[in-house]
Amino acid sequence: MAFWLNLGQIQKLNAKKFPETLALRDKSRAFTYPQMNKRVNQLAQSLYSQGLQKGDKVAVLLENSIEIVEVFLATAKTGIIIVPINFRLVSPEVEYIVNNSDAKAIIVTTPQEVALADVRKSINFCKTVRMDIFGLIENMSGLNCPHCGEPIDLFGAGGGERTAEEMGVRFLGRIPFDPNVVACGDSGACYQEVHVHSAVTKAFTDVAQMVSQSV
Repeated sequence: MAFWLNLGQIQKLNAKKFPETLALRDKSRAFTYPQMNKRVNQLAQSLYSQGLQKGDKVAVLLENSIEIVEVFLATAKTGIIIVPINFRLVSPEVEYIVNNSDAKAIIVTTPQEVALADVRKSINFCKTVRMDIFGLIENMSGLNCPHCGEPIDLFGAGGGERTAEEMGVRFLGRIPFDPNVVACGDSGACYQEVHVHSAVTKAFTDVAQMVSQSV
């Protein structure tokens, strides 16, 4: 009996049928179908952790990259609707797409001033195109020393919260730095499943709850 497969199901099937075949490649990276499937699953779970559900819309503005393919596949698996925005568009064109898609923004920054300067521009851009902003997240916000356990402010502290207050944006929380996030990302494993009780997992859960309360 013939039946239709969606993109998410095709992705899973290809991972089983072609375990050694390259699926994606750029100048410096290459991923087989199983590796890509793991990365897509991780992204899909991250979207869920942000409080997004089937039928919600996510606007994506990225240049051509492996990541844009993974976003399309992750949204296909979750039922989340992707609103692609061409990076070559000018502000009025972006504004039209955003205003007709019900998309909202989550601004993510690291605590240092160099990053915050760009984030202020991003916030002003969202206001210019009249895109609602859920809030601002401070990422890589401190590292607990692996030897003594004391916090180390690698990129400063509190910059994200100060900027949110200055710009009139809701502060959603801090995500601490954890080298295990890098390891899980490279391997395609879901960090929140591997490190269930970590500070990062708790922070993601808290942020997701705050976002879901705003929906």
